Amino acid sequence: MIPLSERHQLPERPGIYVVYNKDQIAVYVGQSKNLKSRWTKPHHQLYNIVEECGSEIWLDWVEAEEWMLNRIENDVFNTLKPKLNRKSPPFI
Repeated sequence: MIPLSERHQLPERPGIYVVYNKDQIAVYVGQSKNLKSRWTKPHHQLYNIVEECGSEIWLDWVEAEEWMLNRIENDVFNTLKPKLNRKSPPFI
């Protein structure tokens, strides 16, 4: 797990990421074909994440093959039930 300020350390690989607040509560789950690119460019949910978490934002991730992203994201989403995800991820 790394703070958002260290996002340049993310791998340039596909994977599932989880955004945590300062209390280690998951607030958002997503997937990306390139984790580093997703977070070094402005993220589409960044405003909502900052509004929810303030300045203490943490990222955790698991690398995965691209064909497994939907399944893993769905499992993580159902386990953590993050507040900022507006809808369920795609079902397989």
